[in-house]
Amino acid sequence: MEFSEKEMIDRILNLLQERQINGREFGRRLGMNHSSVSEWRHGKSAPSVETLFKISKYFQVSLDYLIKGTHNTEDLLRIRLEAKRERDLLDKYRQLPDKLKESTDNYVDTLIDATFGTLSSVKGEKNVS
Repeated sequence: MEFSEKEMIDRILNLLQERQINGREFGRRLGMNHSSVSEWRHGKSAPSVETLFKISKYFQVSLDYLIKGTHNTEDLLRIRLEAKRERDLLDKYRQLPDKLKESTDNYVDTLIDATFGTLSSVKGEKNVS
């Protein structure tokens, strides 16, 4: 299979859509400039190799899948299970009272910072993608 940058970006955008994550939030979670995903979508830029590694880890898919669109049955199963798990968590979150949602948001932000690095340390950097 021949490499297509547009198809690679389409796969990333599809993963975002399947997980119901907007580009701005995704950029925040991966420590990227908030406009990176929009630039990819409009063909102005593409993710760097470093960013592809982050995306692969974030979505738990192989680089082969992101780059070439090929993956094995294990990857497909993992994607489906992860999407279901996320939908279930979102349903539970929506049932929480507003005060608990705020506490949960803060907790999740702390976990993301611990996993992907402190957001304040990347805010001053140029586009990481």
